[in-house]
Amino acid sequence: SHYIKSLHKAKVIAVTGSVGKTSTKEMIESVLRQHYKAPLISRGNKNSMFAVTENIQNLKRTTAVYLQEVGANTHKVVEISARQLEADIAVYTNIGHSHIENYGSQEAIASDKLSLSRFGKPAGVAIINYDDEILRSHRFTQKVITYSLNNPAAMFYAVNIDKNDGGYDFTLVDS
Repeated sequence: SHYIKSLHKAKVIAVTGSVGKTSTKEMIESVLRQHYKAPLISRGNKNSMFAVTENIQNLKRTTAVYLQEVGANTHKVVEISARQLEADIAVYTNIGHSHIENYGSQEAIASDKLSLSRFGKPAGVAIINYDDEILRSHRFTQKVITYSLNNPAAMFYAVNIDKNDGGYDFTLVDS
């Protein structure tokens, strides 16, 4: 995977978290498809380390951006994917309790998920959910962009949230 990826210049965006990965990836995808001719996007919720390896093999010289959902159910699985991806941008939805029976603790889950940044590009970006206490308190080495539904201390947060038939309407505040 490292060799194949080294042949390509695609910017890598990786999305992880305990819940919301696929929905977040799909929202990012809708934006990318408006700005890039043929982005490589991981399909559905195929987010295992094997899916990451397979997607890296699908990179083409013309691929400008590659969006990959990254999931795991036990120790070091995200880390293995993170080492392959060397993400330019890591997007974090939250650190919850999914698969805690395999990880043993929420701290172990956080350590594995946060490996996307540890093994990401040093000049990269971490986009974090500022409503998540673990993410909010972590010391990232990359530039950090924060978003929130509840916390006006975040760089971007939502107000006037209204549910309608097609989803939600809200005002995005750029602080």
